[in-house]
Amino acid sequence: MKKFLLIVNFICFASFFYAQLGINEFNSKRGFTDENGDDVDWIEIFNYSNDSILLSNFYLSDNPNNLDKWQFPAINLGSQELITICASGRENAKFPNHWEALVIPENNWKYWLGTSAPPTD
Repeated sequence: MKKFLLIVNFICFASFFYAQLGINEFNSKRGFTDENGDDVDWIEIFNYSNDSILLSNFYLSDNPNNLDKWQFPAINLGSQELITICASGRENAKFPNHWEALVIPENNWKYWLGTSAPPTD
């Protein structure tokens, strides 16, 4: 019995120990506004490795018969970095570089990623 449990644990957790990319967070009830102004579902991908990963080698799909339904663009995701993918069904080339959140009714705050600079305006 101990041998069986050891094998099951190894099979269940082996992919976790060798994972390079993982789904860090997702929302299937909208909650993200894309550049078209539409509320869309989103998926946050995190690079758990110590190396930069070229995302164009990976795919997302909601169809088990078409596992390469959507290919990631040629973007390098650095070590311990994340990227948010909008699940809108459209091929949008732009990725968000900031998120807007209402902190208090009178102020609108923007959070900028470390890889982008705020606009000059």
